[in-house]
Amino acid sequence: EDAELSVEELKSAADVVVAQQEIIREIEPEVPELPEPEAEPAVDIDALVEQATASIKDGNPKEALALLKPHLKTIGAQHAAAWRIAGGAMARLDLDNHAIAAMTHAQNLEPSHAPGWFNLGSVQQRSDL
Repeated sequence: EDAELSVEELKSAADVVVAQQEIIREIEPEVPELPEPEAEPAVDIDALVEQATASIKDGNPKEALALLKPHLKTIGAQHAAAWRIAGGAMARLDLDNHAIAAMTHAQNLEPSHAPGWFNLGSVQQRSDL
């Protein structure tokens, strides 16, 4: 048995490889290049908290709550100040039960924040009356 391939065998092997590549090209659909999805703008929760605080000071707690509410379950979920300010806005809107829940969550996130305990107690006392 000859260990070398004849020219005929080499051509035959090359034809098989070419045929396999053509079959692969036919059965593998071309994947169109998709544009990169646009990244959503990053939310600066600290800046939103500052804006919301200013809104409350300007007498507009509804605006303050509108700024923070969409982010409380996402980027603001673990942000104590966001929950504290949202709770303050809710309290000013006489949404005491919601305010208490928000302020309690804020205090669970940051238990050393003394003014938060005072505000929470004030709303709880007011809602008991």
